[in-house]
Amino acid sequence: MFGGLLTVFLIVFFWSFGIHGPAVLGPVIRPMWDAAILENMEQFAETSDAYGLPNLFTEQFIQWFVWLGGSGSTLALVVLFMFSKAKFLKELGRLAFIPGLFNINEPIIFGAPIVMNPILIIPFVLTPVVLTTIAYFATVTGLIPLMMAKLPFTVLSPVAAVISTDWTLLRGFL
Repeated sequence: MFGGLLTVFLIVFFWSFGIHGPAVLGPVIRPMWDAAILENMEQFAETSDAYGLPNLFTEQFIQWFVWLGGSGSTLALVVLFMFSKAKFLKELGRLAFIPGLFNINEPIIFGAPIVMNPILIIPFVLTPVVLTTIAYFATVTGLIPLMMAKLPFTVLSPVAAVISTDWTLLRGFL
């Protein structure tokens, strides 16, 4: 669990300073993530059991259960901005909503801005850490199965979560 939390924390920490966290950590962490999901896919092909897979922390686990709307889980912030009384925030929320659905959140990261903003950085960093912890315990207790499919990051999170966890509808609601 520590490795997954550290990865999530470092990604949003880098983003907090305007540095693309996945691009910085990608050369180090992506080969491990790819090996983990490939091992899960191979075992799933043999057993058809998404609960007995060997690797919990894959890129897909973080992508579909932690990055709701992109790094930092910003989709909720986008929705809040859509209903803001401030005209600028309302427009920003409306502009960032469609990209946010597809996990593209640069408009909100740089438009709000979250970068170098001490007030918005706190939930930007804490929310993914909390979501990682919740998803971890939901997985180890058997509420949700492990990831067994790799999809592009731009797929809607609930849809991708359902597909990546052996088409189990309940998993899309996490």
